[in-house]
Amino acid sequence: MNKEDFLVVNMENVLGVVLAGGSGTRLWPLTSERAKPALFFGAKYRLVDFQLSNLINSWCSRIFLAVQYRPQSLMRHVGDAFGGTLGHQRGHFIRHLTPPLHEANGFFQSDADSLLQLRRYFEDENPAVVIIAMGDQIVKCDYRQMVLKLFQSGACALLVYKAVPVNEAKNNFGVLELDRHGNVADLIEKPEKPLELADRPGYCLANLAMYVIRSEEFFGMLGYLEKLRAKDPAQKLSSAGLQWLIHHEKSLIGYNLVDNEYPGMTAQGRGYWRDVGTLESWYAAQMEVCRRNPIFDMFSEKWPLFGVTQAAAFPTKADNITCNEVLSFGSIFQDNIFVSHSVISRCIIGAGSFITNSVLFDGVEVGAGSTLDRVIIEKNLHIPLGSKLTPERPPPGTVALEQAKEIKGTVPDMPVLLTKDLLYFPRKYQF
Repeated sequence: MNKEDFLVVNMENVLGVVLAGGSGTRLWPLTSERAKPALFFGAKYRLVDFQLSNLINSWCSRIFLAVQYRPQSLMRHVGDAFGGTLGHQRGHFIRHLTPPLHEANGFFQSDADSLLQLRRYFEDENPAVVIIAMGDQIVKCDYRQMVLKLFQSGACALLVYKAVPVNEAKNNFGVLELDRHGNVADLIEKPEKPLELADRPGYCLANLAMYVIRSEEFFGMLGYLEKLRAKDPAQKLSSAGLQWLIHHEKSLIGYNLVDNEYPGMTAQGRGYWRDVGTLESWYAAQMEVCRRNPIFDMFSEKWPLFGVTQAAAFPTKADNITCNEVLSFGSIFQDNIFVSHSVISRCIIGAGSFITNSVLFDGVEVGAGSTLDRVIIEKNLHIPLGSKLTPERPPPGTVALEQAKEIKGTVPDMPVLLTKDLLYFPRKYQF
């Protein structure tokens, strides 16, 4: 696509809606004190920063952020980090929307229910197109190209997809079925046996939960969902609302993320998308971005990532260290330290420490002579001198993840063995 094509798209008539109210139960205990979209990523970002940055870079100047579960830190972060990003032009905003609890509907029951309860805010903006994105995905994309594709095709909605291995999609992702013209024929929610591609055996088309919908069909879909609410307030957008569009003679087109281009995109970064909905996928994505040549580029100024607060923008100071594949911002590394394949955010690492394959949140202080391997350390923890923390040598009182869930009523105060190879230390733990 030529640059001139998407530069003429009038994004002033486009409304962005980022759904960020999820509790992230599969990411517990990391989400025991924060919303899933507020979870740290890449040393200085939060998960919500990626889709907000995509919308801003795509010139979408009216953005609603739907929040619900433990929203305080998320709202504070977005206010601090994005407060001046859109400038102060009239009608430009990033605005939090919470459940209107003064009404009879109560809390959001699902993504579809959140759209229903917030409908009047969308109607007040009178958009021509609505973009719906999730606040917990690692992706870079230019939404202008999607809006242009929607207009050129004459379709009522555009659903973004990517080919993924069938085993990865099984019981995990929604799967699209397209006809020979690229129109969406069906959307199956987390199938046991995803339909394989005829020209690419072993792969299927995963629904990436990124939607671009004309306003008439968007509000028509909400009207249909309203009729279903009495029977099932927890209905999902993909299995109810989009299904209505697909099967009521509405034209929906599929859009391959691999076809999307943005300024500064690298060849290996084409089509990059990560769903970090589980502990394993979140940790794997963290380790992926600290590689020597990461697939996902977080440093490009041509398609920048916003979301860095002033506190997170401080430089890192290193005295005498040996490091290999480390991602760090605002940290202090003292003498004779070895750090490898780790993500470290605003921490103080004591002299003679050895850290590998670990993620350290804000404000962690590591005592001199400590060894950390395959651990996640919550924010503001102080690790004593000479500590040795590994999954093979967990401290007394450590519990397995399933055991911790059984006593989940409060924020955990004991170390949790997330997997046999990953150990987590919660903020309330006392060394």
